[in-house]
Amino acid sequence: VVGVVRGTGQKDEASLETLAHAAKAIILQAAELEGNVAAATKGLVLGAIASAREMDVDSARAASRAAQGALEGAEKAGFATVERVLGTLKESIGGGKVALSKPPPK
Repeated sequence: VVGVVRGTGQKDEASLETLAHAAKAIILQAAELEGNVAAATKGLVLGAIASAREMDVDSARAASRAAQGALEGAEKAGFATVERVLGTLKESIGGGKVALSKPPPK
């Protein structure tokens, strides 16, 4: 995630859009390859927090957008992946809870 943000050189909202898109793609690919979606989700959020300063955004906002992107990727992958991602996001990541910008699917 840090490399994606640095590579684009984007800041503010544009960087958050790139971050969310990357998170969506990573989770979808992890699910398709039967990878550890929970670890990928946690890594994406931690990467977003670490990249926040470079993106000129608040770390909580960056974490939220990464989480939302991860959830969107999970929705494309299926119910089981959504459950894994949501379960991971209920845990403390990087010392705090991550708020989703949109409510999770029902």
